[in-house]
Amino acid sequence: MDRFELTYFYGPEDDYIVKEETVEAIARAGFTLAPLDSPDPQVNKRALRLFQKHGLRAMVRDRRLSHLICTDDPEVDRLLGDIIDDYREFDNIAGWMLQDEPAAHHFPRLAQLTDAIRRLDPGREAYVNLFPNYCSAQGLECRDYEEYLDRFIAEVKPPYLSYDHYHFVGRFSGESMMDVPADADEREREIILAAKRTEDRPSFFANLEIVREKGLAHGLPLMVIILLTEHGEYRNLCEAEIRWELYSCLAYGAKRLSYFTYWTPEWEEVWRFTNAMANRDGTLTQHYQDVCAINPGLLRLGRELYGKTSEAVYHLRDNGEAVRRFVPHGDLKAVRGEGDAVVGFFDDGSFLVVNKDYKQAAAWELEAPALEFFSEEDGGWHPAGAAPVLTADSMLTLPAGDGLLLRRAR
Repeated sequence: MDRFELTYFYGPEDDYIVKEETVEAIARAGFTLAPLDSPDPQVNKRALRLFQKHGLRAMVRDRRLSHLICTDDPEVDRLLGDIIDDYREFDNIAGWMLQDEPAAHHFPRLAQLTDAIRRLDPGREAYVNLFPNYCSAQGLECRDYEEYLDRFIAEVKPPYLSYDHYHFVGRFSGESMMDVPADADEREREIILAAKRTEDRPSFFANLEIVREKGLAHGLPLMVIILLTEHGEYRNLCEAEIRWELYSCLAYGAKRLSYFTYWTPEWEEVWRFTNAMANRDGTLTQHYQDVCAINPGLLRLGRELYGKTSEAVYHLRDNGEAVRRFVPHGDLKAVRGEGDAVVGFFDDGSFLVVNKDYKQAAAWELEAPALEFFSEEDGGWHPAGAAPVLTADSMLTLPAGDGLLLRRAR
């Protein structure tokens, strides 16, 4: 991972990803990286040429990679080398997608492939996305989530840690339409049951806590896939809820952020996907407009934070979650106000304050030396009082779910 990126999981299907207007819309929304996973390598190559034209990098999942993951074929180096050579003309491939949400029995094979990519294609990533912390021990095939992370890090030796966590459920106000299909495999069963358990899961920040901790301990950057698209028990989100997810992840030091999904999946009828960024006929939705409003500033902020190391993360209140309550840190001696917040501190003395209320604005008095804030509009630092969000006497006001990066005035 060599830069901050904005991406998504599940993109346009084959007939659309090779259309210029589709790729142009992806770039216009502020994405810098996008997945390509057609079963036809020629479709991936046609899309890669369009990606080059519009300044996009790609994570590629070739059907031959899927074969390598699903079989015990011993000729990993030769077969992987053939894939790499087949795409040799493209310099906008960031990495190779290996597997989404593997159980522990997949780790040995993923370790082989990750090692082979590191040796044969060292400029590109081996990408594996992990389960969230609400997956059961049975689904993880580990005693608990911590063991799952420890084993993945020790066995696979990944270039970074990525996981998905979908916080906002309650789509049908407690009256579930989702029954577990009789033919569902164990992974699908676990996902459905987890989605039925509660509304606004209490484990979103606990998941960030443990993955951040493991990442820092092993020098591994953090990527998080957040919920966007309504499906199953997951409700339709407003822009403030989307911002809440993204800014909370940045407060924990995330170096790449991904939305689930860009395109509207068909998949199983039980999930009933709707309100993605684009419908299945390519028409753009309100969520596309939401993301267009969020991404440009988010990209500037993410790039500003990319070279910084997460030093500490505190919450003004714990709300029953396994998080750290605020204590004075660096230049911030106290935070006074009725609203709840998460505050992420970085090793250069800057800190990101996020409004934990995604329904209404909140205000705090910050006890700190004279401050300045990072502007997502122009990518520069400005003194307190230059905008209403931060006054000269260190009163901070944030819209619902929003965040602001601050530091001692220079």
